[in-house]
Amino acid sequence: MPTVKPPSEPTIESMDGEFKTRRATMRGITYVLRELDATEYEKCLKAATTATEDGRSTIDNALMFKLMLDKSLIEPKLASGELWKKPYPVIRKLNDVIDELHYSPEESDEEKADDDAGEAKA
Repeated sequence: MPTVKPPSEPTIESMDGEFKTRRATMRGITYVLRELDATEYEKCLKAATTATEDGRSTIDNALMFKLMLDKSLIEPKLASGELWKKPYPVIRKLNDVIDELHYSPEESDEEKADDDAGEAKA
């Protein structure tokens, strides 16, 4: 039985202008994902949102994730629907990367400078 290596931790691959990308290698395949811009995010959100009978809205989080992952994936280049044939643990790890890219708090440049200055004094 082949040994399965644990997935690599996602790392910052590069910043294309303002947009971060992340790389994670799992089961010998390297996946590269990028941040979505606000318009892309809004389109995913709108497509995953449905109105309820009482006038409220609900978001299908599984669909939201699928739409965001489809838009964010840079590498490998896969035919439509091929990504969803990957093992679920791989998809789950990619979900973690999507969450990190889009939902982690972003420090302002001033906060980063203050943090760096505090570390330099220590």
